[in-house]
Amino acid sequence: MRFLDTSIPLCVMTGEPKEQYQRCLEIMKGVEKGEEKVVTSVFTVAEIKYILEGRERFDENKATHMVISFLDCIGLRLLDVEASACREAVEMSGRFQI
Repeated sequence: MRFLDTSIPLCVMTGEPKEQYQRCLEIMKGVEKGEEKVVTSVFTVAEIKYILEGRERFDENKATHMVISFLDCIGLRLLDVEASACREAVEMSGRFQI
């Protein structure tokens, strides 16, 4: 099992860097289907949301939706918290704008 850092899902979500997009998309499709098993941290999830809303200027609803879709990937396991708790935190941050 490999550790998934921020760069791969963020590349798929933003389309940047273009030269890495296809490879990142292949990896994330495998994770989404459960063909690829990866682990990550809640800090990775928080960083993705922070970058989408800050640097990329995605509106909060779009960023929240993208992060929740990421958390729903079958092949993804969070190391330091249950995925349901992280998912709930992401949803609440969007609902209460925190």
